[in-house]
Amino acid sequence: MPWRSKTVENLRKEFVLSANESTNLSALCREFGITRKTGYKWVKRYGESTSLSDKSRAPNLIANKKRLKNSSLTKPYYGCCYAGVEEFIIPLHYNGLLVCSIHISGYRGGLEKSQYKMKNISKQCTKQFPELYSELSTDIPSMDMVLSFVKPLEYMLTDLYCECQKTQNKCEKTTVSEKIYIQSLNFIHENYSGLLNCNIIAEHCNYSPSYIRYIFKKAGNISVQSKITQIRLHKAKQLIRTTNMSISEIAFSVGYNDSNYFSYAFKKHIGMSPKAYRESSFNF
Repeated sequence: MPWRSKTVENLRKEFVLSANESTNLSALCREFGITRKTGYKWVKRYGESTSLSDKSRAPNLIANKKRLKNSSLTKPYYGCCYAGVEEFIIPLHYNGLLVCSIHISGYRGGLEKSQYKMKNISKQCTKQFPELYSELSTDIPSMDMVLSFVKPLEYMLTDLYCECQKTQNKCEKTTVSEKIYIQSLNFIHENYSGLLNCNIIAEHCNYSPSYIRYIFKKAGNISVQSKITQIRLHKAKQLIRTTNMSISEIAFSVGYNDSNYFSYAFKKHIGMSPKAYRESSFNF
């Protein structure tokens, strides 16, 4: 990124100058390659009166979200945030528990208090805020209409919540050895293209190689090296079917430094050469 080559002083000046015209700190920080913490620090210390330098915005936002999370919200309502942006808030319950709240936002003009909040925030922001606020919609739909088009989303979120609960229950019942096995498998899937063996996996998991071998035999009934080979060849089959990469390129991309040995291993485990597998895939 061009910002990397600049001195800290120049970077800070350009960031603060840009902050004077911006209302999105996160995007600005990503553009300059700095953290949000650093961005707030620079604006607070060196900035002028900007929409980002207002110390009350983040605490207000966090406080509002905490109040909503801890509230006994039982039915949908229409309200506004601390900045006066109006929104529908629809609580989603399952078995008596508040799973989440669906927010449909971006309106103005329906509540008196929203104007008051908007004017109060405007005093602490740049001239850009009122202009952006004026672009909010005044065409506010009825609550019945909102509830009707939110219903499918409620079904999907409820299903997602139930699946997450099932997964959490399974994880809570997972033994230590099973967790180590899963951790090892994830590591293999992320690193199959490079140098990989039992010692490297053991070092990553902070266990001895002999214990990792024991875990694989117990949880997967397979040796560590056989599992690595299985995963590599499975990925190779995908590449052979779906790309125009040469056999040598595929061999190197899945962790084999010798394309001849890759072809030997492929034929041994799959039952045909990589070339024959590609031809059979095309014919199919």
